Formats: sequence, structure tokens, C-alpha cells
Amino acid sequence: DAAQNIGAVYGMIQMPLFAKLTLVGGLRYETTEMTLDRVYLSGVDAQGRPKDTTDLIDGADYLSSINLIYRFTDEVNLRTVYGRTLARPTFRELARYASEDFAGDLIFNGNPNLEYTKIDNYDIRLEWFANPGEILAVSGFFKHFQNPIERAFIGEYDIQFQNVPRADIFGMEFELRKELGFVHSVLRNFRLGGNLTLVKSTVDRTEREMIEKRIATPNVEDTRPMAGQSPFILNFDLGFASQKSGTSLTALFNAFGKRLDLVTRNVLPEVYEMGRTT
Repeated sequence: DAAQNIGAVYGMIQMPLFAKLTLVGGLRYETTEMTLDRVYLSGVDAQGRPKDTTDLIDGADYLSSINLIYRFTDEVNLRTVYGRTLARPTFRELARYASEDFAGDLIFNGNPNLEYTKIDNYDIRLEWFANPGEILAVSGFFKHFQNPIERAFIGEYDIQFQNVPRADIFGMEFELRKELGFVHSVLRNFRLGGNLTLVKSTVDRTEREMIEKRIATPNVEDTRPMAGQSPFILNFDLGFASQKSGTSLTALFNAFGKRLDLVTRNVLPEVYEMGRTT
């Protein structure tokens, strides 16, 4: 049996500081309680002891947010944002239970010692709203993770989600959404959109990871990419919508760069998922 209870209260304020500068800020108090109750059907464990155990994640956090918006004109804004967020493990990642992961023929083991992740997010964004529904924007961002969760080998065929002490991500994003009627009236029902994200991620290797990796690579770096994070992500769409006929059609394109999939142990190299397009 498993349960997750999240309680929260928050306050928020939006106010002009100057003629062109607006503050949107808030503070959220959030409690987290995740429990997993395990009962052996036999009533005892292998040593004959009663077995009725609860694994628990219990925490309380203050999550603040500050958003400053400077209006150069009615169409052009500069936003600077800070916010703290959380990422919680799933029950399957927490439960003391082993199951076969058919993708890769590996054994997935839950980790009852997982902690949830706290993330500090910093963003700066320049945006231009040329017309309703249109945007041209460029953003820079930085994220700091405390106890991020990654998938790692714990044996020859066994994998498990584990916390690493910290990770950092920084990058840029370019976004465009534009109606195409300005090219020719024939294209007035077409729109073009897309975004490109460029990312650099770093994770501090644990002391045990460094010791094991130095067996094969004495000068191994003490950082590596963050698992699951691609160095670039590209999205593109071309859409058609006609109110007269009630018809819409969209073509979508996505591509991402190769990303670390599994953190390995000992002298084995890390496992990467190769990039692909869809």
C-alpha cells in the first residue's frame, strides 16, 4: 500500500514598482509525505521476524518565486525570474521491489533511501509580441539541483534510481511563433513555430564513482553530464487552421542530441542514448 499526501498554502502579490517595472512574487509552504507499507504474506521475514515495515519520505519546504517584468514597449518585455521547485520520486522508484525492465533486459530495483530533489531556477527572457498569437523570444537559464535522481547500475544486470549530491544546468533557448500571412495572403491560415534549446549540464561525481572510474582512467574528470539531459533540443511545427471550414492540420518535427542514460560502475563506460529525430 502506498500513499502520497501534499499540503500547501501560498501567498502571491502583483504590483507595479515603477511605470514600466512590475513585480510578481509569492511564497509557498509545501509539505510532502510519501509512505509505502510492506507486509510479507507469511507474516515473517527470512529470519522469522515479524515483517510490517513503512518506508517514508517526510519534508516541509518554503518555495519562493520572484518575477520582475520590465516593459520597453507594449510589445517588448524583459523578464527576470527566480523560483524554487521540487521533483519527487515515484512509488516504483521507492519500493523495495525488483522487476524486469524489458527494454535492455535489466532488473529494476527500487530504492527506499531516495530523497526528493530541490531545484533553484534562474531565468532571463527577452520577448517580443509582434501580433496576437505571435512571439519572438530569447532566454538564458540556470538551474541548481540538490539531490537529483539518476538511473545507475548497482550490479551486472541490476539498475536503481539513486541521488547524487548536486548538479547544475545552464543554457539558452530561442523561440519563434509567427503567422505567415505577411508573406502572401494565400498563407494567411498558416503559422510557423519552433524553439531551440542549447544546454550544458554538469554533475559532481560521488567519491565512490571517482575511485571506480580511476581504475581504468586515472585522470578522469570529477564531473560528467546529467543523466537524461540532451545538449540540444529542437522543436519545429508548421500549422494550418481554417475557421471557415473548421479544419486544422499540423506537421511536427523534434530532434535531440545524445544523452547519458545509465551511470555505470567500475571500469565500464557510461551508457548513452543516441540522439534521434521524430
